[in-house]
Amino acid sequence: MWIFDGEQWIEEGVREGEAKPELTPRPEQMVYPELQVVEVVPVPKTNYVPPLPLP
Repeated sequence: MWIFDGEQWIEEGVREGEAKPELTPRPEQMVYPELQVVEVVPVPKTNYVPPLPLP
């Protein structure tokens, strides 16, 4: 995976001395996050209050 440190792109897992800095990684090497769809389902609110026990 490629990491951008603010100045250059470096490849993760490669030691500092072996890193070959590039201006930008190729598109097939970039990892894009997955989009997730979250569905909000309304839940009916109950107003039922159980009666208090008699003493």
